Amino acid sequence: MVGAIERIEREINELEAKAADIARELHRVYEGYLQAFAPAMERQFILAAYHLCTQGYPDDFLELSLSQRQQLQSNLRQLGRRSTEKLLGLLSSGRLLLPGTTEEEKTENNAIAPEVAIAWQEALETGIDDRLQTLSQQTNQLLQEASILPEQLPPAVLEVATQADPGSESIAGPPNVLTVTIQARDPEDLSEGEVTQLMAVRLRRSEIEFANASLHTWRTQVRQQSHKLAQLQREYDRKLRLRAVAQAEAAWRSTWFEEQ
Repeated sequence: MVGAIERIEREINELEAKAADIARELHRVYEGYLQAFAPAMERQFILAAYHLCTQGYPDDFLELSLSQRQQLQSNLRQLGRRSTEKLLGLLSSGRLLLPGTTEEEKTENNAIAPEVAIAWQEALETGIDDRLQTLSQQTNQLLQEASILPEQLPPAVLEVATQADPGSESIAGPPNVLTVTIQARDPEDLSEGEVTQLMAVRLRRSEIEFANASLHTWRTQVRQQSHKLAQLQREYDRKLRLRAVAQAEAAWRSTWFEEQ
């Protein structure tokens, strides 16, 4: 029985070593993905803002003076650069450091449980979505401050609009632009009552990836490594179960005795 437990322990260690290898490869793939995603995100958010200014609310944009238009465009460019820097910094942020991926750790024979890599990936994916959500909200805020979006529109309405999933309340339109219907009391006070339409920037990863062949390639590699990790996790759970059973059986035998 001791021999069986030792064998299972070796198999668990081997799986943990494989998980570390996959995690390092996944980290490398995400580095490439984010390097491609960041400029694509910046371009798509500018295109979405351009659509709102020229197609969604052209009259409001034309009412701006030359200096106001230039200031708005400058603010959008600065916002894009800041958002890109934050996105590229995700892999080096403290809460997203993956064991075995620092320069010192790469030279060591590290082993991690598969769930550690899975949790890291989930946190990274959430971080990317959070960056898109924040950039959408900040873009809409800039447009509202520039009097492109209705000034009377409560910030909470804009926030809900950018968080909304596509559904019956949304209208098909250009990528990363959401058109929704809201209740308005009258055109001067958008709060409740009659229905009016609102256009806002709502960046979506699927739409950014769809417009970029390089991103599609990187996303395919992410899925491949994720699939390997999921398979490894199932095998790892099975081995942990076998070890627990073997240890329980050994513990039972160590204390059991036949009554005379």
